[in-house]
Amino acid sequence: MSFGFSVGDFLAAAKLVADITSCLKDIGGSKSEYRDLILELECLRKALIHLDELKPHQGCAHRADSIKYAALSCRRPLEEFLAKLRRYEPSLGAWAVGSSWKAPVDKVRFMISQKDEIRKMQSYLSVHVGTLNILLAEFGLETMNLARGQTQAEQVEIRDRLETTKAVLVQVRDSVVKQAAAVCSAASMLERLYKLVCGEVRTSLKTLESIVTAACVSTQQIYGVVVEIRGAVLSRPDIRWTFLQDPVLVEDALGRKFPVPSEYDFALLDRIIQHKFLEGPGSSEVSQGDYQMRDAKARHLVLSVQSRLRPGSSLIMAILIGKPPAGILTDHSCPMPRCSSGETTQAEGGGRICCSCGVWFSETEQRRKSTLGHWDASRGVEATPPAPVTVTNSGSDTRKRSPDDESHPGSRKRMKVATPEDEAKFKYISLAGSDHSAASEIPRSITRSNNRRAWTALVQLLPNGSLPMPFERNTNAYQRCLSRGLHQMIAVHGQDAESFCYAVERVFGRFFKGRPWLVLQAKLCDAEELQGLPMLRPLPPDLENKPLTFDFLRNHCAVSDNSGMIDSVYIAMKSHTISWHTLRHAPVWIEGLEDSWAFDELLDPDPFDDNLELKPEENDGVKS
Repeated sequence: MSFGFSVGDFLAAAKLVADITSCLKDIGGSKSEYRDLILELECLRKALIHLDELKPHQGCAHRADSIKYAALSCRRPLEEFLAKLRRYEPSLGAWAVGSSWKAPVDKVRFMISQKDEIRKMQSYLSVHVGTLNILLAEFGLETMNLARGQTQAEQVEIRDRLETTKAVLVQVRDSVVKQAAAVCSAASMLERLYKLVCGEVRTSLKTLESIVTAACVSTQQIYGVVVEIRGAVLSRPDIRWTFLQDPVLVEDALGRKFPVPSEYDFALLDRIIQHKFLEGPGSSEVSQGDYQMRDAKARHLVLSVQSRLRPGSSLIMAILIGKPPAGILTDHSCPMPRCSSGETTQAEGGGRICCSCGVWFSETEQRRKSTLGHWDASRGVEATPPAPVTVTNSGSDTRKRSPDDESHPGSRKRMKVATPEDEAKFKYISLAGSDHSAASEIPRSITRSNNRRAWTALVQLLPNGSLPMPFERNTNAYQRCLSRGLHQMIAVHGQDAESFCYAVERVFGRFFKGRPWLVLQAKLCDAEELQGLPMLRPLPPDLENKPLTFDFLRNHCAVSDNSGMIDSVYIAMKSHTISWHTLRHAPVWIEGLEDSWAFDELLDPDPFDDNLELKPEENDGVKS
């Protein structure tokens, strides 16, 4: 239970005690009798003042409130006692006025009537003060107990803090020891590093000194050369030995560019061309004069002996080859024997450009001086009168190849007479005009009988002879074979077995390498989903050793068109297969199909290293 006390309550009680004490002193009389009362009142006043300053601690606030309540309970008795004393104030007080006889009478009356009251008050005050002292003593003990508990708690806390501090100091000491060791190690490392750096810097400075010395010497030498060049440049040139006009830029049939002084005439240009083609591809055509010089911007203009070389102009050289037979290629077909593509575009300045091999070609009225057309000699087909034609390579194939590379038609800039490997190297060719007089000079070995009648067919060399069907068009396997030249249109100059075998060996000999091969029997599939694809199987034993004539192939092996002509023939090696890995590293035959060589789970059981380089003997692309 708590009580509300204010500072004014204790001040009022203390003032009341002081007033009673003053009244008793003023009344006087037997001071010895009231000395104890005054002493008790003085003790009470001091106790009240002390209680006014009393501040309770946490946990003993109720005890302090009880003491204050007990101390203030004496106020009412003191007020009643003071009221009784004030009745004698006018006659017995310090400021009393009136007759002198009344004072002794009142004093005697006070001593007689108030003697018991004073004793009661004195007893009450003694008891009250004693109670307050006891309460204050108890309060002091409780306060001491609380203080002792707090002191013990603080001691425990201080002890814990000391233990924590001690542990931290131990850690700090250990850390200082470790840091001292680390500092020592770092100092030793820095010392070694300093020695190393000093040694390296010293060596580098010596090297730099030698380099600077050499650079100074080189600079002085360069300066001397520059001074000589400056003197030579500032000197007046001797124009007697100088061409003062822009040269003519000539690009020969192999794509080689070289300047020719514009002061030269056509005869000198012809001698330069003759010298550049003394040997190699195109040497036979140039030696016989089967070539043309055309304006690079207006390619329909052909230069002659009367033409003059204009300064700054550009010329191209085109080899004359025989025009292909009318039944083989159209006017817009590529005349290159290894290409024969039907996709060509109109070239700027005249002529056409093959989209496959990039060769430029154009017809011309000029006749070849050679009696055998280039197309006929290189293809081995029935001879036809040579018809002059001009062909060039647009340069779309930017890959670097050696002049003797046979991997792709577009990789060659020019060609030699009578060899398809050489003719694919030309960049510019002219298709010669018809000359019926030359037909009589065609070798009789080519035109001696109807059995030598030429025919063409698409021959597909399968990597594995056990395949039940050829690869479907535009599949990865089909495009892989097509890109490496396993599918080719061949020309057979006769209908006998020797002509067919010779044509196949000539085209696919780089894969066979003398190994035996066979023709597969093909029959169109009747299934709706596979309609158009032939079913393949080896020839039966009774037909294995039959000669591979045109009629035999048409009746037993090949796929024929509606007119009865052979359309496709499928061949394979007897005891060898061509792996995809080896075929991939074979020379590229047709560009633009390299995406088909991406890893295929159905074709490639294991990924191969793209950077694998095959040895020359591995380029045959076969395995047993």
